[in-house]
Amino acid sequence: MSVGGRVIEIKPMTFEDGTKVVRLWCVDGTDETAVYCELFEGNEGPRIGENIWWQSGKIMFDGDRRTINKIGFSFDPRPRP
Repeated sequence: MSVGGRVIEIKPMTFEDGTKVVRLWCVDGTDETAVYCELFEGNEGPRIGENIWWQSGKIMFDGDRRTINKIGFSFDPRPRP
């Protein structure tokens, strides 16, 4: 599993406990990975097509000039048969 890639989906979601997050789904070659981050609006977070990567609770984007807080662990977002 990768620790980043090109963002192909940005989806606001709500956890069962009511916490609002954003799921960032990215692809790196043939590897697909998703990660949750804090809720953001407009230009405050990464965009579709942008490269991101994460480490130590932060997601780096905008050429490593900006960060947003990561929530939880990365995971494979593809549906399981």
